Amino acid sequence: MGVHALEVDWNVKKYEENGGTQTNNFQQYHNKRVRVVFESRWTNQWRTTLAYIKATAGNCTGSNASCDTKGDGRDPDERRA
Repeated sequence: MGVHALEVDWNVKKYEENGGTQTNNFQQYHNKRVRVVFESRWTNQWRTTLAYIKATAGNCTGSNASCDTKGDGRDPDERRA
């Protein structure tokens, strides 16, 4: 009964910038993210979707100052139904 789909996405982001200035000291940033989505189509009128998303705070380097991506110390995640 119904049609079901499972999707899993995983990515690693890495950004680099050269020539940082006093106001723009960013040199490098990277983090990881995963997303899992499950969708069920029970009938033409009824559907169910569950999603879970999690990303690491990542880390970065700066040319003139420290670079903090940790925020409050928690890695963000999100759950949806």
